[in-house]
Amino acid sequence: MFESLYIHTDITCVEIIGNYLFVGIGGNLQIYDTLTNNLVQRHQIFNGQNITGIRPNSTETVLIIYGGKHIALLPIQCKSIKTNFRKSSSGSQRKLSDWILDVKWIDNNRKFATVFMHNKIIIWDEDFNSEMSVKCEERCILYSAHLCLDTTSELIVLSGTVFSEILLWKPLCQNENGLAIVLKRLKQHKGVIFSINYYPAKGLICSASDDRSAILWRIKNSGSLTSITSNSSHLTEIAMECQVYGHLSRVFRCLIMDDFFMTAGEDSFLIFWNFQGLLLRKINTHQGGSVWALCYDSKTNVVCTGGNDGAVLTFKVNPKTLNQSIMLPQLESPKIIGLFKSGRLVCFSETGTLYYINLENKWSILGCFTDLQKYCIMQFSPCRKLLALSGFEGQIYIFHEEEQIVKLQHVFHLNSQSRIFSFYWLDCKTFLVSQEKSVASIYFLKNNTIKFVQNLKLPVLKEPWPTAACLYKNHIFLGDRKGNIHNYKIGSETILNSLWRAHNYLGVTCLQQNVKEIVSLGRDGLIKKYLLDSKDEHLKCIETNKTKFSWLAALESNRLLSFGGNQFIVTDLKFQRILFQIPCGGGHRSWHHLITPDAFQFSFIKEKAVHSFKANAKDFEPTSVIEGYHIREINCAKILYEVDGLIVISGGEDTILRISLIKEQKLKILQYLKVHLSSIRAMDLYFVEKSSKYLLVTGGGRAQIICWELKFDGKFRVTCKEKYNFYESLGHEDSETRIMDVLITTINDTLLLLAGRSDGSIITFRVSEDYQLIKKNSIIHSQHCITKLDKITMISIEILLTMATDGRIKFWSISEINPVELGSFQIHQSGITSISCLVNRNNLWLLSGGDDNCSSLALFALEKPDLIVSRMNSFQSSGIHCAQITGCYLTEKYFVTCSIDQRIIVSVWAWINGKVKFETIKTYNTVIADPQGLQVAVWDDKLVVCIYGNGFEVLNITLHNSP
Repeated sequence: MFESLYIHTDITCVEIIGNYLFVGIGGNLQIYDTLTNNLVQRHQIFNGQNITGIRPNSTETVLIIYGGKHIALLPIQCKSIKTNFRKSSSGSQRKLSDWILDVKWIDNNRKFATVFMHNKIIIWDEDFNSEMSVKCEERCILYSAHLCLDTTSELIVLSGTVFSEILLWKPLCQNENGLAIVLKRLKQHKGVIFSINYYPAKGLICSASDDRSAILWRIKNSGSLTSITSNSSHLTEIAMECQVYGHLSRVFRCLIMDDFFMTAGEDSFLIFWNFQGLLLRKINTHQGGSVWALCYDSKTNVVCTGGNDGAVLTFKVNPKTLNQSIMLPQLESPKIIGLFKSGRLVCFSETGTLYYINLENKWSILGCFTDLQKYCIMQFSPCRKLLALSGFEGQIYIFHEEEQIVKLQHVFHLNSQSRIFSFYWLDCKTFLVSQEKSVASIYFLKNNTIKFVQNLKLPVLKEPWPTAACLYKNHIFLGDRKGNIHNYKIGSETILNSLWRAHNYLGVTCLQQNVKEIVSLGRDGLIKKYLLDSKDEHLKCIETNKTKFSWLAALESNRLLSFGGNQFIVTDLKFQRILFQIPCGGGHRSWHHLITPDAFQFSFIKEKAVHSFKANAKDFEPTSVIEGYHIREINCAKILYEVDGLIVISGGEDTILRISLIKEQKLKILQYLKVHLSSIRAMDLYFVEKSSKYLLVTGGGRAQIICWELKFDGKFRVTCKEKYNFYESLGHEDSETRIMDVLITTINDTLLLLAGRSDGSIITFRVSEDYQLIKKNSIIHSQHCITKLDKITMISIEILLTMATDGRIKFWSISEINPVELGSFQIHQSGITSISCLVNRNNLWLLSGGDDNCSSLALFALEKPDLIVSRMNSFQSSGIHCAQITGCYLTEKYFVTCSIDQRIIVSVWAWINGKVKFETIKTYNTVIADPQGLQVAVWDDKLVVCIYGNGFEVLNITLHNSP
């Protein structure tokens, strides 16, 4: 009945074997080709249990897979990925008595050993017969363990305890009570030991702890480890080589390689260290979420990580970089730096000399400009072939680079020979300058002359000079020092419209064209997108994204360039992932960058020298074998099921709205929108037939409601634009109000939005044609938090259903201007978390789930002419689930429920002789932790069900009859 179509949750295990990557996602084992990153095979190993470890034998023909108390053998040919998984065989899978921490093949693959959480080891033969079971004399709980050496006689256990010690013991070294003796105790950590790794080739042990450190231990005479006993343990010296601190939180994983070791943890960072404890490289991996899994492939020199955003990423360990520090001739002090399209440097010195670096990395002089010595502005055209120098007396020098030869092309003096406060290229032939007066002037390069085009009147401000400029179609956009953006139409001197305080008082740093949009960046960390209104040609903001950085410098495709402290930071914007950082001294220094398809170049001035950084930016970008999703709980979701794929729209505690496509076992993020100020709690989707578009409404913390225009084309391309952002600021004495549920509906040909709030009220809005919200009235349910809203139609009466944390459901007639209450009923002892309705004429079947662990199926009737709702019959069951029910769906013969207990249950029900009878027919255990709800799409005789919480899982539930 249940078929798992797709699962996306925490990645708890990754392992590269041969040319294949084995990934543990929940209880599923997914195998990917490392060359193409395509999914090769998928097996469900465990039901409702995460895979935490994969151990191949030396011939790579059998895998041991374990997680929790479960362990399985998977016969496999890793060279050709041919599997013969004997899942039905009693010898291929077992549930053991304790939590498994590590597994190792020993004695030439004839046996394997398992070490458990209670400091115990069992040695098994390949048929799961126990040959030896030994407990350590130190009876304690372990958070980690590692098995060393390859034979029963030499086998060593490294146990990471909760009291900060690493215990070294040998199963064959026992005391008179048959307990294994602790041979060594490694003490230095001040927290729980989360991970231990042993590298026999160098005699090194690495440990990671929740004290935010990792320790590298060296076995000085590692050969003695094979023959260590209680009498000779003093001959084995293990000393701390180094202790490293680089993580901001707990360290979960560590791994030793030939020339370095790695650590990864809760702060999402993957850090490379040399054996002396020097930090080599620091990578931001999983959107700020924890790294749960880590492995390394020495053949390709690639590291693979799995995290709690559900992503599997691969990184190049040693991307090639070129760092240079260049001094000017005669030890001159550089003043301004720049980069031509060729990648060649140009530098203006304190003496007014303009230098250019040639093919032999030697400086040549382009000219000496004493009139620019005290004041100079350097600007490059968008094509990077033209360079302009402008000065204090209205002078402009324009240079042109062609085939790495630079010539002075134009010398020009403005009529007003006063200071040029700002100079910006609008395109490769047009530039804009502003001087003392509140006027900006536009000039055009024509042949060998410079022609005046027009003036633009700047707004009356203390410092009106532009800090950014952009040309789009026949409009010019200027950003100023106070964060305002002004829209001019070519041919007119006056401002068409202004966006005041588009950014904060620190100003606009960049304006640029992006396809059909205008993008602005500021020193407030905001990225904003704008469109020109087709009617009045006014500039309107359609999207606002808040980044975790303050000083934003530029946006190149998906790469965001910014400054933080003394660091220049390059970030993957889609996943908010730092690719690399360069210590440059800060954005107030002279700097310049150049991005080409093959390279990234950044130059800056520091300590009277010109510094240059070159790299291939793609080498720093991880390869997403599986794309990342939400790093925190998903609170709400909507699905659109198509034959070729499934669209999932989701929002949650990370405040991000994601629109994704699931197709052929692959997840692709179509759009990523970070606009909400707080968590997204609810959403609703409404198809607008007139425009063939969807109206998407999201609501959440701080009583914020956002209307989006959502459009799909046949190729699964999506356009989602913010149309209206409703937010009521609260007074100091008011409590924070949350939007708990939203409902879009049509009443009397009027499109309405109803929003249930945590203060017990339902706010009603009229939705205009351009998706603006006009507030109408309020409905007070009670003094309890609203949990769910729904709307039904019975005998031509539009009825609103409202539910709250008091366990009551209320019926309201909303056909009139003012809602009229039709009935109120107590159906749960506490909060109602989910409902599903079936209407048959004047009868309503209502299935609900609540915080009281009960499923309730009730029959209501609407009686005319008084329009009174009465409860005809009801049935409750508190035995289906053992925790609060968070989702339900009702058909004419079946109902589906999901709960925090991670079970999805299908029950059959019937109305017989005036009573409800039901029977549970199937249960499915999902690995999605804390399920917050389910969404259902009906397809033939199947229900496509999406369960969401800490990740999501898509199931096919096949019903015998159509719902």
